[in-house]
Amino acid sequence: MRVLRDFCLVKIDKKYRDEIKTKSGAKLYVAPEWRPEWHATIEGKVVAIPEKLSDQYFENKGIVADVHVGDKIYFNYLVVSSGGVNEVKIDDELYYKVDYPAIWAYKRRGKLTMISGWVFVEPYVEKKDEKVGSLYLPEMSQTEVHKDLGTIYRIGKPLAHEHDLKLKQGDVVAFRKIGAFENEIEGHNVYVMKQECIMAKINM
Repeated sequence: MRVLRDFCLVKIDKKYRDEIKTKSGAKLYVAPEWRPEWHATIEGKVVAIPEKLSDQYFENKGIVADVHVGDKIYFNYLVVSSGGVNEVKIDDELYYKVDYPAIWAYKRRGKLTMISGWVFVEPYVEKKDEKVGSLYLPEMSQTEVHKDLGTIYRIGKPLAHEHDLKLKQGDVVAFRKIGAFENEIEGHNVYVMKQECIMAKINM
């Protein structure tokens, strides 16, 4: 199978993530028809890659084509929840077209690698003292999740026209919340954002 330029074809197991597994192991089922963008699948297996990326498209600027056939990739939820515009049927098999800039990361041989200037940031949770004077705080009051701070979970190379932020996994950063959105990746709740959304490294 050949793709001439600018997108990958992926095979997905399910269009929507309609099961939630609790810590106790119980499974809950959700109706994806209500807010389908919350439940759209964001991962798939690559079955075809582009022969080249078109330089004339601004979205491709500075992106290195790293993805291989067989990789598992993570991508924007709009790939599957945009009314079927990305569906491609070949020999009765259904695939999805994923524009290269919409790919956040690929997983190959167990290693997760960011591409296209994307970064995964875990919410920063501040732990507080459990006791104030002679009063013990309930567990829910002993932590605070900051909406604009996070810990780098995965970060890759910047785009060719951007500066290297010199950040690594575990660094605490401040970011623009308006450019970040939450997803579950590899069992971690993370903000997905472009590196340009990161404003500063915080020394804790």
